[in-house]
Amino acid sequence: MSKFKRLRAYLRRWNLEVFGNIDDQLQKAEDELHKWDLMAESGSLLESEVIRSREIRSQVWNLSRSKDRLWLQKSRMSWAQNGDKNTRLFHLMASNRQRKNLLDSVQENGVVVEDPSMVKQVVVNYFRRVFAESWKSRPKLAGPLLSISSIDSKEVLEADFSKAEIWATIQDCDGNKAPGRALICIAFKSAGL
Repeated sequence: MSKFKRLRAYLRRWNLEVFGNIDDQLQKAEDELHKWDLMAESGSLLESEVIRSREIRSQVWNLSRSKDRLWLQKSRMSWAQNGDKNTRLFHLMASNRQRKNLLDSVQENGVVVEDPSMVKQVVVNYFRRVFAESWKSRPKLAGPLLSISSIDSKEVLEADFSKAEIWATIQDCDGNKAPGRALICIAFKSAGL
């Protein structure tokens, strides 16, 4: 027992020295990546800086994957230790959801219907009424569409995007929803936009 305790202490120290704290490493890498993205937005980067930002982006991705794998291993370990406890919780949640979604009675014209076959018939009739077509004949579009009649409004709809519109759109993007934002900025700057 004492050997296992000593081994555990050595393994903890080895884990910290070799792997470190993944959360801290990921936070540092994300901060540095954010710094590179801000530099890319403010001006063009040198080739070495572009390479470094790609390395940091790759490091962030690898650390995120490592963190996901760690949590997956922890969840499997929890399941192995708790066994049926987790499945009981799952079945309770599923049963609760089934009870909540159950359609055991409906009200039609002030009358509550509880018989399953009648409930089914009331629901079918309701949706038949809602989705039934009452057209004698469907209207058809003939001739040119007159909603866009003036030539100048047509030109506005077909106009190219301006540099200001493109940059405004890029600036409005949330950093979490625009992966590769720095690369997009570099591509626009290299294209002269």
